[in-house]
Amino acid sequence: MTVGLFIPCYIDAFFPELEIATLELLERLGCSVEYPVDQTCCGQPMANSGCQEDAAATESWFVRCFHGFETIVGPSASCVHHVRFHLDAIASTPEAEAVRSGTRELVEFLHDTLDVPGFPWAKFPHRVGLHESCTAIRGLGHARPSELVNVPSFSKTRDLLRAPKSTPCFRACLSGHNRQRSRTRSGFPYFSGPDVRLTRSIEQTNRRFMSSSRG
Repeated sequence: MTVGLFIPCYIDAFFPELEIATLELLERLGCSVEYPVDQTCCGQPMANSGCQEDAAATESWFVRCFHGFETIVGPSASCVHHVRFHLDAIASTPEAEAVRSGTRELVEFLHDTLDVPGFPWAKFPHRVGLHESCTAIRGLGHARPSELVNVPSFSKTRDLLRAPKSTPCFRACLSGHNRQRSRTRSGFPYFSGPDVRLTRSIEQTNRRFMSSSRG
C-alpha cells in the first residue's frame, strides 16, 4: 500500500524523531511511504484563531501537496481531525474532498486499515499511562467517550499497545495537575498517546508540578 506521509508542522519543528519513527514503522509494516517535501501546515492554527484567509492559503497548499494519494497518514489526532472535518476555508472541490476522506491518523490506520496484530519486535519494559485526547476520542472515534456509559468500553490505542487502562481527558492546567497527581499515585513513569501536543502539555505540567512540589 502506498501512503502519503503527513507530518504536522509542530512535529517537524519540535519532534523530528517522531516523524522518523512513523516512517520507519510504516515501512516495517510493508507500506510504500512517500513524503511530499513541500508540505507545510494543515491550517489548523489559523483556523482555530479565526484567521480564515490565512487558513485558506495553507489548506489550499495542503490539498495541492497531497492530492493524488488515496491514503494519507499523520501522527496527530488534532491535525488529522482538522483535515478530515474542518478544511472549510477553501472550496469543497473533488480534490479537497478526496484529501479529506483519505486522511487517517496513525493509530486508526494501524488499527482499522492494516489491522496490525501487534509489534513483536518492539520492547519497552515499563509501565505506560495511556492518554487519549478529546479529539482522538470524540472526533476520530479512538475510544469510548466517558459520557456514553451504556456503550461498551473500547480503545484502539490500547488494543494496539495491549495496555490495561486508559485515562480521562486532559483539558486545561487544572486537569493537568489532577493528571499529574494521578500519575504520581499510579506509578506510571511514562505517558503516551495519539496527540503529541497534549502529551507535551502533560510534560510541561509535570515540570511545573515538580517545581512547585520542591518549593
